[in-house]
Amino acid sequence: DLEPSLKVLNSAEFIFQNTQHIKINHSAIDNLANTLVEQAKLGNLALSNWKQHILNPKQPNQNSLQWILVVDTINFCFWTKNNIRPKVTFEGISYTGYWSMCACINRAIQEGIPILDANYLANITIEQLTSILRTDDENKILLIEERVNALREAGKILIDKWDGFFINCVRAAENSAQKLINLIIQDFSSYRDQSSFLNREVYFYKRAQIIVAEIWCCFKNQGLGYFNDIDKLTMFADYRVPQILCCIGLLEYDEELKQRLIENCFIEKDHKFEIEIRGNSIWVIELLKCKIKEVLESLEYNEIAKQINSIILDFYLWDLAQIKLNELNQIPFHKTTTIFY
Repeated sequence: DLEPSLKVLNSAEFIFQNTQHIKINHSAIDNLANTLVEQAKLGNLALSNWKQHILNPKQPNQNSLQWILVVDTINFCFWTKNNIRPKVTFEGISYTGYWSMCACINRAIQEGIPILDANYLANITIEQLTSILRTDDENKILLIEERVNALREAGKILIDKWDGFFINCVRAAENSAQKLINLIIQDFSSYRDQSSFLNREVYFYKRAQIIVAEIWCCFKNQGLGYFNDIDKLTMFADYRVPQILCCIGLLEYDEELKQRLIENCFIEKDHKFEIEIRGNSIWVIELLKCKIKEVLESLEYNEIAKQINSIILDFYLWDLAQIKLNELNQIPFHKTTTIFY
C-alpha cells in the first residue's frame, strides 16, 4: 500500500490536473520563492519557530505528546457563522481561532482539570468540554458535540491500545513519520480525512500529518521526534493557508468560486470547490518548495536547501496569515463545516 503522504500528494496532483475553477500562477510562485529564499538565508524558515509560540509546549516529553494529541484531536473549524472569531483571554493575552482553543487547554491544565488523562478524555461530557472551551463573550467555539466524540474516542483508544499514553504510539512508529500517520489513521477515525473527486478516492490527512509535524518541531527533530522520512509530508490543507495562497496570487479562483466566497456562502463537505481548493493548495506548496530548493542550491546554500520542507512552508504561511488577517478578507476563506480541518 502507498505511504499516506504519497497518497495525499498523488491526490493533489490528480485534483490539480482535473480542476475547473482554480489556476496556479507560476510567476507568483517564482516571486514568492525568491522572497522565501531571503527569509531562509536569514534563518526565518526554521522548525524552531513552532516553539516560539507562547502556548505550544516547550519540553520534549510524554506530557507534550499528550498535549499535541488532545489539541490536534479537536483542531478543526474555528470560524463562526457571523464571522466574529471567539476570543479567549489567558494570562492577560487575548487569543482567537486555533490559538483560543490552545489557550483553553492550557487554562484547563492550570485549573487542575486532567484534560491530558486518557480516562478523563474517554468519559468527557459535553458540559465539561463546554466549560473548558468557554470564551470571553457569547461567541462560542462550534461543534462541541463532535469535539467531545473525538476526544472520547481518543481516550478509549489510548487506554485500549497504548496504555493510556500517546508516547507508546509514537514509539511504535520507530521514527517513521509515515508509519505514525498510518497508526493514527487506523486507530482514530476522526483523522481519516478523505473524500471523493471524479469517482476517485482522494486523501488529505491534514490533522494526521500535522500531529507528526508538531512532534518533529517540539522534539526539534531529535529522539522520539526524529523521523527519517519527515520530508515526505505535504502541506496541511485547511482553510487559512489556501486563503493566503489566493491573496498573494499563487492560486487564482474563477468568478464562480470567487463570488461564492465573497457572498460568504457555505461550501458543503466534498463539494468540488472544497476539494479543488484543498488539492491545489497542496500541489502549489510542492511546486513552491521545489523552486525554493532549486534557487538555494543554485546559490550554493545546500545546507539551507536541505532544511526546506512543506511543513516549514505551511507553518510560515499560516503564521503570515494570522498577521495579515485584515488584508486577507478581500477574498474570504471557504467555510465548510467539518471535523477534518
